[in-house]
Amino acid sequence: MKAPVLLATCLATMLALAVGATAQPPKTPAQQVQEAQQRNAESLKQFPNLQPMQGAVKTECEAKASDDKARAAVCSCGAVVMVQLWMDDKFMRKKLDAYISKPTPAGIKDALNYHSPDLYTALCTAAAK
Repeated sequence: MKAPVLLATCLATMLALAVGATAQPPKTPAQQVQEAQQRNAESLKQFPNLQPMQGAVKTECEAKASDDKARAAVCSCGAVVMVQLWMDDKFMRKKLDAYISKPTPAGIKDALNYHSPDLYTALCTAAAK
């Protein structure tokens, strides 16, 4: 008798968790950027060598934006988001770990081969609104 009750309780709990998990609205762009900024602050505390990498992403973003002031305005946000995207990507994380252990201009240049404003411009622009 206890087994069916236990099974029903487990099923009800799993259903409640599933409904609760899907009932949450998706994060807004501003929330996503804020989360990336918080994670970035933690990453920079743990790995201060990432700061020059992040600065290089911002500089390259600004150079690619050239005279487009609206696009250049997202570069600070974009540098944070880009580095956090790299931190979450297995391939790029290996590159970042190698750079963190031995920071060199070549390591920055190598990572910038995988930088694209297309990866963060829409998110950062929407978050700024």
